[in-house]
Amino acid sequence: MNAVFPLRFLLSVLKEATDWAGKLQIRLTLPLRNCYFAMNKPDIAAILREKLKGELPGESSHLKMIPFERRTKIRFEPQSALPKASSVLLLLYPVQGDALPGTVLIKRVIDNGVHSGQISFPGGRQDDTDVSAIHTALREAKEEIGLNSSRLEVLGTLSPLYVSPSNYLIQPVVAFSCDPGQLVPNPSEAEYLIHLPLQNLESFRTEVDLEVRGFTLRNVPCFATNGQIIWGATAMILQELIDILRDTGNPDHMP
Repeated sequence: MNAVFPLRFLLSVLKEATDWAGKLQIRLTLPLRNCYFAMNKPDIAAILREKLKGELPGESSHLKMIPFERRTKIRFEPQSALPKASSVLLLLYPVQGDALPGTVLIKRVIDNGVHSGQISFPGGRQDDTDVSAIHTALREAKEEIGLNSSRLEVLGTLSPLYVSPSNYLIQPVVAFSCDPGQLVPNPSEAEYLIHLPLQNLESFRTEVDLEVRGFTLRNVPCFATNGQIIWGATAMILQELIDILRDTGNPDHMP
């Protein structure tokens, strides 16, 4: 009996530990189960998930941040070449002490591309093997910043955005992770990552003159923060997300 009792006891402890580890793994792989903040913060992820199912501000948000010279080119013209389908990922994650999450941007490498050297969300053109816009966004994020898609939950999509200089039709995809893990820029795609808190982002909205491929764009709406100028499609997409957050009616959610 004395030999059996310790063995049974050890087996019961091992079973409890295994059960506990399984529950912990579930909590880690399903990050939105009360993780959005262990800091008594509102569950922005759940709120966004519902908001993204409804009517989106779309063009009314985009027009706030589009350069004046391109205001007439915000829509795809039927006589133009068919736009190239693409997706970007808005990866949201908790920011300690903030009611709003942060997101990840990249500084693109200098090359011969239309958006060379610009700040953008991870993303790119849809491949023939991509089954959806969401698949494109997740694949590109893995390639560009090493994101493991098993660590996030896709909440929905923002309004599609046509970008005339590159003839891209961008589908922004919104996802949330309590812990996205280590993100590393692919040196062939991005110079570095930018972790951008959304809290008070609109206070950094301003206008600047920009030199773009030999042309001067005047009074370009942008977010100027920490030495970075965020403009164009990236700023337009951010503005729609900001307007959706503001529409929650909770003063803590004001960007």
